[in-house]
Amino acid sequence: MAEFATNESYITEFVILGFSNSLEQKVPLFLIFLLIYLFTLVSNLLIITLIFLHRNLHTPMYFFLCNLSFLDIFLTSVTAPNLLHNIISKNKRISFSACIAQLFLFNILTTVEYMLLTSMSYDRYQAICNPLRYYQNMNKNTCQIFAGMAWIGGFLAPLPIRVLVVLNCFILTVTSYVFIISTILKLSSSKGRRKAFSTCSSHLTAIILFYAMIASMYMKRPSSYSLDEGKVQSVLFSNIIPMLNPVIYTLKNNDVKETINRMTHISFKSLRSRRNTMK
Repeated sequence: MAEFATNESYITEFVILGFSNSLEQKVPLFLIFLLIYLFTLVSNLLIITLIFLHRNLHTPMYFFLCNLSFLDIFLTSVTAPNLLHNIISKNKRISFSACIAQLFLFNILTTVEYMLLTSMSYDRYQAICNPLRYYQNMNKNTCQIFAGMAWIGGFLAPLPIRVLVVLNCFILTVTSYVFIISTILKLSSSKGRRKAFSTCSSHLTAIILFYAMIASMYMKRPSSYSLDEGKVQSVLFSNIIPMLNPVIYTLKNNDVKETINRMTHISFKSLRSRRNTMK
């Protein structure tokens, strides 16, 4: 929407289009995205809690995973509440300043994710290619420096060099996995290759999903761009990826699954003992 004054146009609001005004579609859409948002919050908070409470998860990989979980909570919280409001509300307007603030935060946090995933790639490179010196190379100070650089580096997003940051992250990630795959293929036993690949399969899955989504959104010819398709892809990127990350790292991670099973067993055991005491 535009306001006009003294021969100049000032944009004060945008009207958000793209969602149906039909009540039959509004309610299901609202419930679906609400469940996605709640699942994202709960699953990422669960991972953060597990990592903080259990010393066996106090390793470089889980340090970065904890940072990624925090990031996914922030990233989805930038867009999801406003998305839910726009689906269910009759007022589809967003102020210019709110729109710019949301875009600014989204770009910053997306850049942080590029850099965090790159740091995690380097961590997997050290774990597989230099296993004997892994904890020496990826010590606490090194991990904190990598994580700090990722969070601070996100503020480069508004600058003209955002594209260079993304390109460098992609090149470093690919380079890390070239060395990783080369090292795995050189292992003599198939059991050793499977074990080595299992340590990076979760991160590799997350990387492929992340960059595939980015490529599908931005690496298109202008003539083939579809507004409806673009809306679906942007919603998927901002809501589905933060939801899938904890699933990927949990389902393919034995350490996390064992910790969850141990916590569940302890909780049931404690509950049973309380019931027996009450009897």
